[in-house]
Amino acid sequence: MTIRTFLAVLLCLITTLANADSVDIGFNNESFHLGYERPVAQDEFGVVFGTAGFLYNDDEKTKVGRIGADFVGSPGQYPGTQLGMGVRLYAGSTAKNTDFINLALGLRASYAPPQLGGFGVTAAAYHAPEVFSFSDADNLTQTEIALTYAMIPKVRLKLGYYSLRLKEDTRKNNRTIDEGLRIGFTGFF
Repeated sequence: MTIRTFLAVLLCLITTLANADSVDIGFNNESFHLGYERPVAQDEFGVVFGTAGFLYNDDEKTKVGRIGADFVGSPGQYPGTQLGMGVRLYAGSTAKNTDFINLALGLRASYAPPQLGGFGVTAAAYHAPEVFSFSDADNLTQTEIALTYAMIPKVRLKLGYYSLRLKEDTRKNNRTIDEGLRIGFTGFF
């Protein structure tokens, strides 16, 4: 089932890639993530992005797919700043036969003002409380923070810390199912 899920997400990404806004790839020795973001609506107040992603962690035997929507805007008085809120639907599995489906709400921000010469920082946090957690999960929390550098206008290098924590319904505490530093890039179309 895992390879079928991965291939389905990959096929969705490839078939819509011609209209893509950005593709994000990050990896380390134990894990990798792929992300895809596409603007679905835009006006003078901001952009609504459709998002999709896949995460694999070999050490924790974690496989997670996600889809969602983020509402992003730029406060006019702070050039290079983007703030947003969104919703993500996560579905996956991890070691010990734990399957989970979670609907998470979250915040995201990026700051890359022109005076920093291409350097910037991005951060995001998404949380699914128990009421939005199904299958073997009681909650899920994803956090990330990354330093970025725009090599060229269409490529941004990233070095980031990523964490995904899950509270299983059979355990009383949260368990880290993905954590670590990843290097990668975001390509813009």
